[in-house]
Amino acid sequence: MNRDLDGMIAEEIYGWKETTVGPDAHGENACSILTPHGELDLDLALPPLGKIHRAWMCPQWSSDWYRALDLAKHVALNLHISQIPQIPEGLAQLCLDHFRKDKARREPNRDCIDCVDGRCQMNCGPCIALGEGRK
Repeated sequence: MNRDLDGMIAEEIYGWKETTVGPDAHGENACSILTPHGELDLDLALPPLGKIHRAWMCPQWSSDWYRALDLAKHVALNLHISQIPQIPEGLAQLCLDHFRKDKARREPNRDCIDCVDGRCQMNCGPCIALGEGRK
């Protein structure tokens, strides 16, 4: 189980936001946790003592095969059965890497030296010259 990885997935892929959690019963350990909308549900029962991990509310993609496979489907990760890692954490990491690579491919490439006079000479993804990649 890798709760840090689960937190990165929730934040980057699903857009979860941080919210502040007040101190525990001893008046200590105030912290921030990720929530789907950046707000705490008032009906949510938090642990009474101790610091809460940032990914406390996040699904456990790194330790649950069903959640990891759903994540792979969500990010459109195309793998052959022989390429699937032996543990869900490996699959969750592949999904995050795939998402980051795909996101970078879709973002404007400000360093593209092949964009001349507003025309992309290479398929560099969405280049800044056109606002999108060559079609």
